[in-house]
Amino acid sequence: LSAVAEHPQMTAADLLQLAQLALTDPDGTVRVEGAEILGRLVREAASAPGAAVQARQLLAQLQQDSDHRVVAAALNGLQA
Repeated sequence: LSAVAEHPQMTAADLLQLAQLALTDPDGTVRVEGAEILGRLVREAASAPGAAVQARQLLAQLQQDSDHRVVAAALNGLQA
């Protein structure tokens, strides 16, 4: 998942979609990676402000996730 997200041709919209797909996975490790992708979108807000807003909203929702690792990744992403 990380290798796909790092591909140079991935647009902000592609990254947002990839993160959303990852967040629906039952595996906590995959959801953590989805949250990290969202954090990247927030940090790179200048290049895609619309995607950053959506990413921030999704990260805020992830603060209620049952997996503490996902919550930690979400909080880390919101600090950008």
